[in-house]
Amino acid sequence: MNVKHNNKQYIIGSAQIGQDYGIAGSTHLNSKKNAIKFIQKAIKDDFLSFDTASSYGYSEEYIGYATENIDKEIKIYTKIPKLKEDSVLIAEEHLNQFLKKLKKKLIEGLFLHNPVDWEIKGMKNFLIQLKKKNQIKKFGLSIYDERYIPLDENIDLVQIPGNIFNQKLLRSKKLLNFNKNGGTVLIRSIFIQGLIFLDNKNFPKSLITLQKPILELRELVLDNNITIEALAIKTIEKLCPYGKLVIGCNNIMQLEILLKATNTNINNNILEEAINIGNKYDSILWDTRNWK
Repeated sequence: MNVKHNNKQYIIGSAQIGQDYGIAGSTHLNSKKNAIKFIQKAIKDDFLSFDTASSYGYSEEYIGYATENIDKEIKIYTKIPKLKEDSVLIAEEHLNQFLKKLKKKLIEGLFLHNPVDWEIKGMKNFLIQLKKKNQIKKFGLSIYDERYIPLDENIDLVQIPGNIFNQKLLRSKKLLNFNKNGGTVLIRSIFIQGLIFLDNKNFPKSLITLQKPILELRELVLDNNITIEALAIKTIEKLCPYGKLVIGCNNIMQLEILLKATNTNINNNILEEAINIGNKYDSILWDTRNWK
């Protein structure tokens, strides 16, 4: 499929690569062979950015193997996990492991998974030095709450959750100002870890209150002959047009669906209807931290 799209706007999420991930579970990309084939197909389709983390199983390692001899410029974002000790040395150890697994001397962006770790003594200077040594281009925080949107000029990345049913951060004026001041915003959890794809019989009982709003969204999709992937993506682009979207999938077939979805034009009235559906059904369960 040869579809032109703005590849700078989309980042392939790799939580599904090298581990079982998502509400529906996925094992296809657990194998090194399948993962490398998937990553190289994504690159062929002009998806040149990847979001990963050390907590994503073998994700970093497989991305490293798949991109080692690629001529195109590949942008990789990864994350330092929540630090168990207030130590910059541990953060440095993590970074060295990332670069080794990814087979890279320079990565596009490095996040702290726990924004509070930014306050660790020496952390700020450590990250500034990483930029000076040309090991990372940008540094940022992975957050859930508006209060952690940074004001420090040394922080030029932020990653947030956002989807049709979780619009609060996407509408944040503080986030908009962060972007206007040169910050880059990455948006994750667009598909709510795959929840919007589940059929009725596989829907988790613990999340059953979320079924009705998702069914209403699917009716909108069916009535307008579009895909739920396209609606989810294009609604976020309307709510936060300056954001880069982290989109995940479980296999090459889903990658083709996403490629088509990124190139889909959806009438503004349909997007507004989706936004209204999202606003109508408020629940703490749209935040995956509250899942049990």
